[in-house]
Amino acid sequence: MLSDKKIKFIVRIAGIVIFLTILICLILIDINLSGRQSIYVSAEDNNSKVSQIFPVSRTIVNDNWNIIDEPVYFTTRMSAPYDNVELKIKYKNDCCQQVLIGLQTGDNWSYEEELLDNKDFNNLAWPKTILDNLSVWSNMEGIIGESEIISGLANSDKIASYNIPSDKDYIIEDYSDYKAQQSININLIGDYSMLVYVNDRIYLDFNFIGDNISTIKLYDNSSNLIKQDETLDSNYILEMNNLKTGIYKISISTDNITSSIASINKYINFTNQLSLNGGKHSLLSNASTIRIKSLDYSGLQNIIYADNDLAIDTINNKYYLRDLSDRTYLDIPSGNIQIYSDGLFSFNDDYLLDFIPGSIKRITDESDYEYLIAKYHKPIIDGDYSINTVSFDLASATISDNKLRFIIGALGSSIDNPFIIESIEILYEKKSGLSFWTEFIDYLKYCWRNIR
Repeated sequence: MLSDKKIKFIVRIAGIVIFLTILICLILIDINLSGRQSIYVSAEDNNSKVSQIFPVSRTIVNDNWNIIDEPVYFTTRMSAPYDNVELKIKYKNDCCQQVLIGLQTGDNWSYEEELLDNKDFNNLAWPKTILDNLSVWSNMEGIIGESEIISGLANSDKIASYNIPSDKDYIIEDYSDYKAQQSININLIGDYSMLVYVNDRIYLDFNFIGDNISTIKLYDNSSNLIKQDETLDSNYILEMNNLKTGIYKISISTDNITSSIASINKYINFTNQLSLNGGKHSLLSNASTIRIKSLDYSGLQNIIYADNDLAIDTINNKYYLRDLSDRTYLDIPSGNIQIYSDGLFSFNDDYLLDFIPGSIKRITDESDYEYLIAKYHKPIIDGDYSINTVSFDLASATISDNKLRFIIGALGSSIDNPFIIESIEILYEKKSGLSFWTEFIDYLKYCWRNIR
């Protein structure tokens, strides 16, 4: 007969063994010694490691995800620490000039974006080659080999690029500032962002209507924040000298109305979204797609664009202008609308930037560039669907509750013409294979960081 003391000892040992066995099994489920983990999900086949696309009001789910408004989001569970994630998406795009996929890298509004689909890039007939996983198109006769392209890139000043950092300065030939500041009446409600071409000096004189704080941020042509101010005054002057030539970004965060901006800088362009207050507005845009909605009853009106009429007759309904040329004029009689685009807006017909360095989105066979470089590959066609991949380095990714968050931007999608996703395959990878114990320690550190 075993004594009570021995029985208790055996029970304790058995309990420890069972606990360790369960722990090791759970860890082995997450730890993959090959350094790779693949997850597949579709609208029909749910996977506990991938959320449904949300918000549900912007999708219709049947055999596929039908995205009828944007942006939309989804999350994926990353069960162990990885270095890279690749998304392979099977989709049908009859609605959008371009589709973007982004990985959250900061707060709710900060995403690193990659192109999933771009119709201009897909249709470009220039000879193309692949260099270091980048697509390079050449518009130069006789240049098709890798060595010729590398030599040509080094000597060309007519290079368009997307998501590719460049050490070349963006210079507008024969540019000079206004001799005296010029004022533009913009009458904007709330937040907005601007791009300003700077030769040496930036001078912007803002006039605000309202008693709220306005926050002004200035970023240089490498996206570094170089100045930030807050003001309660109705007038604020942003002025800096001895700046490097290039495109600078200004971000305005406010609940006030910006009535006007006076400047010596000629190229003042606005990005993405503008909320126009009452009154007549004339805009020039290089966007391929523009979305418009009224803010109230006074926003119901007929907007003139490219010799066409767009009737805005329902409050908060979204109206789309699609397949636009690279210069579209908008005549807006009474304002009180919100406009959103994939391009730039200018209140001055003579000073619309052709493109943002590193972020070209519109290009044709007739464009006056010698090269196009993009972190983008033309999709594979599979019947009525296309298949393409995007990848992200996870070093700066936001990880919350062991989850990554992605955004899908499909400007132009609607209930009548949705952007359709059949499936998403997610591949996590490590840069190099590690031993089990290194994986085990990294796994415990990862879990500890994300459950605290």
